[in-house]
Formats: sequence, structure tokens, C-alpha cells
Amino acid sequence: MQLKAYAKVDAISSSTKRHSGLPVLLRVVMPPVMSERAPIDLVVVLDISCGAGLPLAYRMALLQRAMELVIEKLSSQDRLAIVQTPKVHEKDDLVAMTREGREQAITMLQSLAVSGNKKLSTALEKAQAVFL
Repeated sequence: MQLKAYAKVDAISSSTKRHSGLPVLLRVVMPPVMSERAPIDLVVVLDISCGAGLPLAYRMALLQRAMELVIEKLSSQDRLAIVQTPKVHEKDDLVAMTREGREQAITMLQSLAVSGNKKLSTALEKAQAVFL
């Protein structure tokens, strides 16, 4: 950090006991903040089977909003794969979160429907396979 002070006057008399009301300009220069982070690969398993004691419509709305927030925070270098519990047979690849990748993820979220199937262990295995 660099700090420079600029006073309106060059000097103050030593005979003056009190120096109030002296205008001073401060210039503060901060070094650039390293906001870059390494890209991440994120695999999310969505359990869209019925359950958890919440009304189904409310549960789906919460799930969709939470995922929208996650997608918003991802950079274009990050990649996301979404694995849904009843649809573990489908191909779920990591997709770069470019504009097109975000649109694809949001479209998939909006098409979610509650299912009675409970294949969480299969979905977790599928999520692990995405990384391999």
C-alpha cells in the first residue's frame, strides 16, 4: 500500500500551538487484488425423488433456486455436471460454464420433475465416474 499526504501549506509555524482546520489530501494506492482462482470441476447430485418432508413444489423450487445460485457463481473456466437420481442412465458430462453452458444447465433445471425413484447410490457412483 502506498500512502501520500498533501497539505494545503508547505509549513506550519512552530509558534502556533494549535493546528486545527488544516486541509490535507490523502492519496491511497492499493496493490491489485488477486481475484483469480483456479478453475473448478463441480459435480452435483440432485435427489429429485419425493421425500424430505417438504411439499413437492416447494422442494423443487428450493432445489432449482439453490442450483441457479451455484451456476451464477461459476466462472466461464469452471465446469459443471448435474447428475439426477432417477436419470442416472443418461450421459452427464462436465460442461464449461460459458454462456451456452449456463443456458443448458438452467434449461435442464427448469425441466426437473419429481420422481419416486430412489437411486441415490447409483447417482453417487455416476457422479464419481464423471471425474474418471
